[in-house]
Amino acid sequence: MSKAANVEIDLGLPLLPYLASTEARLISASYDSNRKMLILLLRAFTGHENHVTIVSPLMPATLFLNEEEVKAGWEGQPRDGAFFVDIQFRHRMEVDSLKVHFN
Repeated sequence: MSKAANVEIDLGLPLLPYLASTEARLISASYDSNRKMLILLLRAFTGHENHVTIVSPLMPATLFLNEEEVKAGWEGQPRDGAFFVDIQFRHRMEVDSLKVHFN
């Protein structure tokens, strides 16, 4: 039996936005398809610097942290047919709500 030198896995394109990573404890994640909004509840100590990555077929339009619009600290980059959204923020409470609205 011969050994493979390389293995390539093609995962395909996402149909809906999803959380790829976070540096906080995930309490819940849901996607509201009517409003095109990904809603995350994230737990960490107040002041914790968090980095969140979301993969989506759509580019984000707006982002809200605890119902307050966030204009800086995030960016979406097209890559491999999807958008990779990197968000950095400091936790304001023990459990923060992060809402990402897509076009």
